[in-house]
Formats: sequence, C-alpha cells, structure tokens
Amino acid sequence: MNSILLLEDDESINRGVTFILEKEGYQIYSCKTVGEAENVFHQQELQLIICDLTLPDGNGLDFIRTVREESSVHIICLTALDQEVDQVMGYEAGADD
Repeated sequence: MNSILLLEDDESINRGVTFILEKEGYQIYSCKTVGEAENVFHQQELQLIICDLTLPDGNGLDFIRTVREESSVHIICLTALDQEVDQVMGYEAGADD
C-alpha cells in the first residue's frame, strides 16, 4: 500500500496524519474538499482512502458512494461523529472501517 488519499478539512488533523504516514513511507494525496478528492481519485492509482464525513463542500458519505461506483479501493472513515448510526451509514455507503 503506497498511495493514500486523505480527505480531511481540519488543517491540524490533515497535517498530522499526513506527517505520520509520509514518515512511514506512504505517498499521501492530501485533500481538504470533496472536489479536490474527486480529482485525485480520477488521476491517481490509490490503495487507500481515509475520509472525513463532514466537509465544507459536501458530504464524505456521498464521496464514498461515488468511489464505490468505480472502485473497490479500501476506505476508512476518520470522523468526530461517534454515534452508532454514523458508523452504520459509513458502512452502508461502502466504507471498510
């Protein structure tokens, strides 16, 4: 697993996750909006997507659904939403964890 798309709008979380994963040798495509993430998704071969759910220009669940229409790439949700219903909605959208 070499290339990861990180979709996270919170600057400090995005920077921290990117730093740690790059330190471990991964190629990180850091995005802060759904629009940026869609562009990277269509231009790069990815092994993993880490996706926030609440974003300034859309919903991470909608992005996950779009990805699932075209790819079986692994998807992990990274979010502050912690209700069981939020987890279920992530899985129903196509997230792996």
